[in-house]
Amino acid sequence: MLSTWHGYPNRNTPTVDGLALRYLLVAELISTRRTMALPELVDALDHLGAELHGRASKVVSDALRWEVRRGRVVRVGRGRYVLGSMPRSTRSWICQHAELVRMNLRRLAVDGAGHARTEPRR
Repeated sequence: MLSTWHGYPNRNTPTVDGLALRYLLVAELISTRRTMALPELVDALDHLGAELHGRASKVVSDALRWEVRRGRVVRVGRGRYVLGSMPRSTRSWICQHAELVRMNLRRLAVDGAGHARTEPRR
């Protein structure tokens, strides 16, 4: 979920958590096709202009824990992750929704608007 977290001095700082965060992290692993350390994943989120609630490395590792249980991500060492196996349709779904999250982050960076959606309106 993307939202504006009022704990930061800038009230319009877009934050990423939950499913949106997991989509972005798995999509990053898909695009790089290599083992990534937590600081690299945090930098990738930073590059998108997203803020995380709390300590970034903890938030990212907690989000990836779910994906590790599903087999989509493999933890290869302390703070090091690589893409696991998943059906092609799941990979496509994750990449499409990660792109929607990226678009919302760009829109928030321009607008400074409140909440953004991770999926299209119906």
